[in-house]
Amino acid sequence: MRRLLLLLTAASLLAIAPVSAQADEGDMDIQLLRPSFAPWGLLSTPGARPGRQWTVRAGMILQYERAPLVVINQTDEIAKVVSDRVRFDLGGYVTMFEGFGLGVSIPLYAQSGNFLDFPVPGFALGDLRLDVSYKLMDIGYLAVAVRSDFHFPTSTKNAFAGERLPRIAPAVVAEFGVPRISGVFELNGMIRQRVSSGFDLHLGVEFGIVLGVKGWAVRDKLLLMAELQSRASTLRFLSSKSENPVELRAGVRFFPIEQLGVDIAIGAGLNAGYGTSLPRILLGVTYRRLPPFVEEPEIIPEEEMFADIPEDPEPEPEPEPEPEPEPEPVLAELVEGEDRIQIKEPIQFEFNSDVLLESSYPILDEVLGIMKDRGDIAYLLVEGHASFEGKVDYNWDLSNRRAASVFRYLVEAGVNIKRISHRGMGEADPTAGGDAEAALEENRRVEFRILHWIDVAKGEIIPDWEANKPPVPWQMAEPEDSEEGAPIVPDVVIDQPDEGSEGDQR
Repeated sequence: MRRLLLLLTAASLLAIAPVSAQADEGDMDIQLLRPSFAPWGLLSTPGARPGRQWTVRAGMILQYERAPLVVINQTDEIAKVVSDRVRFDLGGYVTMFEGFGLGVSIPLYAQSGNFLDFPVPGFALGDLRLDVSYKLMDIGYLAVAVRSDFHFPTSTKNAFAGERLPRIAPAVVAEFGVPRISGVFELNGMIRQRVSSGFDLHLGVEFGIVLGVKGWAVRDKLLLMAELQSRASTLRFLSSKSENPVELRAGVRFFPIEQLGVDIAIGAGLNAGYGTSLPRILLGVTYRRLPPFVEEPEIIPEEEMFADIPEDPEPEPEPEPEPEPEPEPVLAELVEGEDRIQIKEPIQFEFNSDVLLESSYPILDEVLGIMKDRGDIAYLLVEGHASFEGKVDYNWDLSNRRAASVFRYLVEAGVNIKRISHRGMGEADPTAGGDAEAALEENRRVEFRILHWIDVAKGEIIPDWEANKPPVPWQMAEPEDSEEGAPIVPDVVIDQPDEGSEGDQR
């Protein structure tokens, strides 16, 4: 890692040392606050703790600056070379591995000025910036890191947004305090080829400091920040305000959700140095990704690990596995090839009656479930059958009433009445011959026949049976002018025959 930092430093020094580039008067970077995208840093510095491996922060940071570059005559202001400026920084930062962070950003400018001798372009691109940081030590209350910014010339010419040669800005950062509140001290520099504005502003090698403090008002939700930034030119060290700016800032960073961070800050220049602003307003919106936290296993000394190891106890017998629960029996299933719903047990009624026994409710509920699941069943016929006992007309009537009872149960349970009907077949369609009790029981039955399907393959559309379902006719309320308030339930009631006179249907 140190080799990487040295290689980057050497490359930047070689780039700026022998090369000469034609620079105009406006080819200088006057920016004082270059915001950091580091996940745990302050406004202008990433601090000394880049974070855990694969911590990521990326997004946009916007600044408004008032009069960052003016022309003065002794003490009086002549004109504002840059009177108003909005800077958009697009960038991101990632902790490649523990202690090493890498950031990249590029600024865009929208600006104006009123100095007629030097008009600035309204829109400009700044220099690409690469931020590399490496943590040297961390002993809990104190962490120290080395870092450097590398600036590459991508800026618009003559816009006070960048310079024509690469620059390097090395720094040493110390961070001290407890996790909830900590202070930051950064000593930095700027190594560049000397540039001049043509007026009384000359930029060369600079030194700078950042003093900051940050603390969590609400842990992991609201971070308060304040910092003081200053830089001084080696050309006129501390002798000219224009090359020795000082600015104070305060702000907050809050996280409405874990992945989203919002920065709001204000600042004010304490002197008339280049790049200061009065006021400076900052707003940032960034995405943050935190790696999952993995607790490190506790290391137990070997002498403690094997001390007082008891003898292995007798192994307890393994408990017998519990038997798997038997699946619930299927009481009704759809037989599409035969256009019917087959029930596994016969529908039971009270003796010689059309009153359903409760033991048959689960069977009918499964028939109901098939009708709800299969909307392509357009018409279902409930068909009642009787055995040969008793008179033919009585058996026909009883089979019809039993089919009607099943019909009423299904309609009241939720089947659309337009999809279902019933009929009684009496003794007309037996399935077993003879007068043995087994044959008689087989003939006394209820069947479910599908008379019409909706053919989806031919483009027919399955209706919304629930939306188009009419009310149950016998459960409708009487009109207001009716003398009786109770609903009318149509039901066929036939006097029961004397025992042994007309039938003996079970």
